[in-house]
Amino acid sequence: MINISEQLIFEVIEKSKNCERKRAMHCFHNPEDKVQRMLNAIQPKSYLPPHKHENKVEVFLALKGKFLVVEYDDEGKITDSIMISPNEDQKGSEIPAKTWHNIIALEEDSVAYEIIEGPYITETHKVFPEWAPEEADYEKGMEFIEKVKKHVLN
Repeated sequence: MINISEQLIFEVIEKSKNCERKRAMHCFHNPEDKVQRMLNAIQPKSYLPPHKHENKVEVFLALKGKFLVVEYDDEGKITDSIMISPNEDQKGSEIPAKTWHNIIALEEDSVAYEIIEGPYITETHKVFPEWAPEEADYEKGMEFIEKVKKHVLN
């Protein structure tokens, strides 16, 4: 049995605080497994660029904090969004395959349980759009996130 304890959540949060990307994962799976399961601790100063998975459904369940999950069309226009939190009515979100999306931490120390179909193959796992900044361009990435938050939350 695999257990998700407060201690494990705390450890992943601490890793995310000390990581340059301001996020950290704890995987419960092997790369070749058909179902990938992980804890994903994300800080608000983390830029996760929009992306899609060609043939994989992805699920986010909020365990701690608050997230904004956003879907986009092929031009980068926001088509849907939802706030998820263990303390709110909406606890999670399922993203269909071939759907541009990203997840944004709205509170410090936010943690999601993430499930996605496997196996994990680095070269084909994600596709990134041309309309969003690359992950390496942190400043432009955070500007992008702020625009998304302003559009959705106001």
